[in-house]
Amino acid sequence: MGNVPPTPASRSQSLPVTRPASETSSTRRYGRQSLPGTNLMQNAKKRLQRNLEQVRQSTPSFHSVSSAADALSQQSTPSACNSDTSYFHPNYKSLSSDQLVSCISQQNRPFHNFGNAKYSLPCDEEEQDRMMTLHFLVKHMFNGNFSAPVHHLLNEKRPNGEKFNVLDVGCGPGTWTLEMATEYPEADFYGMDIAEIYPKTIKPANSHFLQDDILTCTQFKDEMFDYIFVRHVYGCFSVVEWDILMKVLLRLLKPGGYVEFREINPMVQDPGPITADIVNTLFITTLRTTRNIDPALAQHLTSIITNAGFDDLHHELVRVGSGWGECGDIAVNNLASAIRAYGIWLGPAVGINTSELERRISILVEEGPLYRSYFNWHMAWARKPQSNRNSDNVAEWEGINDFIHGYVE
Repeated sequence: MGNVPPTPASRSQSLPVTRPASETSSTRRYGRQSLPGTNLMQNAKKRLQRNLEQVRQSTPSFHSVSSAADALSQQSTPSACNSDTSYFHPNYKSLSSDQLVSCISQQNRPFHNFGNAKYSLPCDEEEQDRMMTLHFLVKHMFNGNFSAPVHHLLNEKRPNGEKFNVLDVGCGPGTWTLEMATEYPEADFYGMDIAEIYPKTIKPANSHFLQDDILTCTQFKDEMFDYIFVRHVYGCFSVVEWDILMKVLLRLLKPGGYVEFREINPMVQDPGPITADIVNTLFITTLRTTRNIDPALAQHLTSIITNAGFDDLHHELVRVGSGWGECGDIAVNNLASAIRAYGIWLGPAVGINTSELERRISILVEEGPLYRSYFNWHMAWARKPQSNRNSDNVAEWEGINDFIHGYVE
């Protein structure tokens, strides 16, 4: 991959949002409408931002990250879910004020300060804006907010009146959770994140948020959820923690429940020389050596899911151009914003100052169309077996719970 731009004969000039012929999706195949224009996506973001601004003006409990530290110091319990604790694990206990942590500042941008969590992007409005843009991009790429066949279940109630429960792991600003809760009012949606950047009061009644780490959370009952959605967590978990994550998801899912991942492989395919250096070498290597994170783990997602004991696996691969073709401008601008954010710690780690990083980012943006670079996005959904054959995984949780809480990698 390389240093010489491909000729037109060596690479198709068609729109790069494509699926390899060997890849299929059980629910949505190759049909797609043209991308909603960038202006439409920007308008959708602006509507969300206007709503957030109205909320901030109307209630003091919906605060920005900059005021999170003051607000959290006054709270004794999280305002995550309703007061009915019947949904929670029998060992449920509220997070203490020491655990409900504030942010720390680096180069004038706030970062979470939550225990041993490895996530290393900021938690400010600039990063929320990037995540919201990414939400709309991924929603378009996979023709909707979800691919698992759960539509009919989300619209139903069980004979006993129990609702369909959905967990959004790493919910960020809660955009996916809020959209789904609005579209499916008969189901209950729970968003979890280590950074408290989600809405707290002005939200659909069937949406609930909590600040916690999925690896150590004991606030939910075993087999509580019918569907668990996980997206863009490649920078959140070490190699060892991925194994723990899959055990937790298996424990929280009901038998026959669905899990779905939507994950990017951040390694740029067919990169130019600067892109290969800054993204595929420095960024990837630094995450691996400093945090034991393998950011390219998405390419092994199907094996991870299968080895964890899930059944009925379905996988879909979507390719998106970097700065060219359908969605390309959105994808490359999102990459540039992410590299700037990561650069706050990446730059000092590899000896690159801010001005040099900006110079390389500007070249990275130009290299995408020149080399016809592209990104691979993976979607995979599967089911927890109906049988109890994985009960040892659930039982094992009690045995490894103390290990997880005291784990230092």
